Amino acid sequence: MRIEFIIATHKNVEHLKAMILCLKAQTNPNWIATIAMDGYNQEIDVYATSLLSPDDKITKHIVMDGPHGDWGHTPIQSAKGYAEEKLLCMTSDDNYYVPTFVDEMLKPFDDKRCALAYCNMVHNSYGYDLVNTEIARAKIDLGCFVTLTDFAKQIRLGKGYEDDYVFARDYANTFCSDGLYHTKKIFKVLYVHN
Repeated sequence: MRIEFIIATHKNVEHLKAMILCLKAQTNPNWIATIAMDGYNQEIDVYATSLLSPDDKITKHIVMDGPHGDWGHTPIQSAKGYAEEKLLCMTSDDNYYVPTFVDEMLKPFDDKRCALAYCNMVHNSYGYDLVNTEIARAKIDLGCFVTLTDFAKQIRLGKGYEDDYVFARDYANTFCSDGLYHTKKIFKVLYVHN
């Protein structure tokens, strides 16, 4: 089982390089990534294209018209349709992951009833302080949770600031409210929102 990361990127190739380094530093190699460019940027295009190879972990590079100015939600929503792995993590290029993120986030899915796993985070909007995450307004970010891809494709990611929370709420209400599936929180900081 692998996690497919969808990485929204727009104008700063250095942010994307840092994100790719975070992923390549993962202790668990069970991940791949799709780069979703929100508007054309030649420097990012050259870098992203250079990463594509059958032997590399970067499998797709999608360029959209734009920019949309919606925190990467439009390119992520579009790229979700191309996701192929069982698990999905939607993020932006200016976020960071600790080296054990993939390993820790895969563990809850050993339970076939887990539909969404999320971890604690450090967030720049809170002065880089700890956010004890929960599926609540201002308490969760797209990049700190992993979903089942087939389920995530059924929930629309809106364009507003709070739509990370709205997506997580709607996902959990749709797939985890009847007791067949559940969410799992990992009480570790594995993600930094920048």
